[in-house]
Amino acid sequence: MYKIVIAEDEFNAREVLRKMLSLLFPQIEVIAEFSSFTDTKEFLSSNTADIVLFDIELDDGPSVEMLKDYPEAEFETIFVTSYKKYAIDAIKLSAVDYILKPVDPNELKAAIDKAILKINDKKEMIALKEIEKQKEETHKKVVIKTYDNTYYLDAESIIYLEAEGAYTTIFTSDRKILTSKNLKHYESLLKPYNFARTHQKYIVNLNQVISIDTNADIILNNGYKAKVSVRRKSELVKQLNL
Repeated sequence: MYKIVIAEDEFNAREVLRKMLSLLFPQIEVIAEFSSFTDTKEFLSSNTADIVLFDIELDDGPSVEMLKDYPEAEFETIFVTSYKKYAIDAIKLSAVDYILKPVDPNELKAAIDKAILKINDKKEMIALKEIEKQKEETHKKVVIKTYDNTYYLDAESIIYLEAEGAYTTIFTSDRKILTSKNLKHYESLLKPYNFARTHQKYIVNLNQVISIDTNADIILNNGYKAKVSVRRKSELVKQLNL
């Protein structure tokens, strides 16, 4: 169901538009009608609409002029008017269409069809962005397997990793996890998430670094410390300053 608002100062013109819409588009609902831009704007500030049909001359002035100061609209705009002179302004406002009165049902149908197509394209784009966002969030999950458990951690929650011979201890904001994989395994696994090898014994989350002191200690969140080798220090500083 698509929601439409009619902004038209003439009662008979509103009646004509409402009847045409009900005949041409059973899937459309006229949710409000107004004779002024002010009332239309007030309604839209707290309600959503897919399409607004604007007459040019409303009770409080030309809608096409007032729309220039309106924040980027979330609805599609169609002008229905007796005035030809505002057509260029309507184009600049990215209106879907500009219909002259008396309204031809075929022109109204074509305009609404175009608006629905744009609405559906926007919805599809939003849906695709949401899918990409979910994929990105999923990819930030790191699978850590231990002898008796499997952890699914947000990469951001890992503060640093420390080598313990052939083993690795992973330090997060709330736990330590001992794994049987060596540090090199995690170096390649975590590199896409802004982690860096700072020392033969340490990999740190660069987003968790607070400072590097003169003793080559890296100060991390939660009071943790790691080491940075002389060979890696300058490269690490460059990465942190990006």
